[in-house]
This record gives sequence, structure tokens and C-alpha cells, in this order.
Amino acid sequence: MTGKGRGIPTPSAAALEGGLLGLLLLDAILLAGLGLVFTPFHVDAVPVPVGAFLVVVVLPWLVLRAADIDPRPSVAGAPLWAWLLTTVVLGLWGPGGDAILPMGTTTVWMSLVLVGGGLLAGVVALRRHAARPVAPPPPPGSGPALSKAGQDGGTR
Repeated sequence: MTGKGRGIPTPSAAALEGGLLGLLLLDAILLAGLGLVFTPFHVDAVPVPVGAFLVVVVLPWLVLRAADIDPRPSVAGAPLWAWLLTTVVLGLWGPGGDAILPMGTTTVWMSLVLVGGGLLAGVVALRRHAARPVAPPPPPGSGPALSKAGQDGGTR
């Protein structure tokens, strides 16, 4: 199978899905970094955990898009695991050995909001995916009609 007569093979569906899932995992890793950077954000003297808000809004979307690619919970939850692993590793043992997660006595709540909010949002998205009704497979013969060229079973 080639694309538009140029001799370039079109990628298989599995390759496209794997590439999309890889991009979602990359997004989850980048989201963890941004969440860590923007969590200790302050407006004047008031701490505003913008990173936690960002994670709570974007992470469920990543989980649901991964569930659209493959409905298995292990695949659908992959962005959540990538985000959590990146958050823990960068947050506790960041670049140069510095901890990025705020751990002061007055700022530890921002770290808890980031990690707890992200986990809660991701798990709620996984639960929402699990509660979706499963569509029954179409009955045989109800698919798209075969063209004259496709009726020979793919042989030439």
C-alpha cells in the first residue's frame, strides 16, 4: 500500500496509534515539568499553585485521549503513570540534586495539591473511561460495501 502513487508506504494503524500514544506520554512528561515549575508561583505574597491547576485540567484529557487509542486500563492510564513518575523523580531529585517540590512548612500544601490533585484527576478520568458503555461489535456483513476490486479477497 503506497501513498498517492509516490511509492511511499503508508504507516499501519498500529504504528499511528503507537506514535499518538508516544506523543501523549511526552505531553504527560512535559506537563509534569511545567506543573513542578509553576506550582510555587506567587502573586505578590500570595502563593498561587498555577501548576497544580494546569495538571488538574490537562491530565484527565491526556488519559481520556489515551483511552480512545486503546481502551485497556494499562494503556489508558499510561499518561497518568508517566506524569506521576516524572513528578516524583524531578520533584524529589531534580536537576543537580535540587528538590523542585516545595517542602517548606508553609508551602508543603502546594506540593500536596499538585500530587493529590493530579492523581485524583487522573483516576477520575480512568474511572469515567471504565464506566463508558462498550459498543457491541457490528454484525457480520454490515460493514462498508466492498468495491469490485476488493471482492477477490485481496489477491490479484
